[in-house]
Amino acid sequence: MSQPHSGMPGQPPPIPLQPIVEQPHEKPRRSIRRIVGLGVAGAALFVAGGLTVALTGIGDTTDRATTSDSRPAAAASTAPTIAETSETTPEPAYAVPTKADFKLTAKILGKQCFGSAGCNLTYRIMVAYSGEAPDPAVTYEVVYVVQGGDDGPVTNTLKVTGDQSSVDEEESISTANKAKKLTVVVSEVLAS
Repeated sequence: MSQPHSGMPGQPPPIPLQPIVEQPHEKPRRSIRRIVGLGVAGAALFVAGGLTVALTGIGDTTDRATTSDSRPAAAASTAPTIAETSETTPEPAYAVPTKADFKLTAKILGKQCFGSAGCNLTYRIMVAYSGEAPDPAVTYEVVYVVQGGDDGPVTNTLKVTGDQSSVDEEESISTANKAKKLTVVVSEVLAS
């Protein structure tokens, strides 16, 4: 009577391996029939295993053909990308200066008066900024008007980058008399 086996149909049943016990000073006896039987069973398993590997390999090649490299598809899809591994740092927010953030005054550097003919004044613009920090990479042009001169308002510009301003060293204006005050009004702030 033969026992049912759980192997694949068409394959010979597996042959249970028997332990070989060696006697001290005695060579183990092996029958030729047993050696041939093991050889035939091993050859059958080798052929069946080769077919299984070949059939598995056919299905596997279609999976590999869909990936761009030689790695299996599962390994290719689990590799993290640079975007997934790097963290983004938010850009710092900077304020955009407005006209109201600047207070400009004219500091009188020199005064030369000619009686009733009026005076010639030299002055420098002093800049005070009260707004939030502007972008240090952006240069802003502040357009201003100096009022109080005989010839009417005088328009000029100064530049501001970060917390630094660049103004003319000296400007000059003529006034009707030595009591005339100069006022400075910001008319526009432009990013350049």
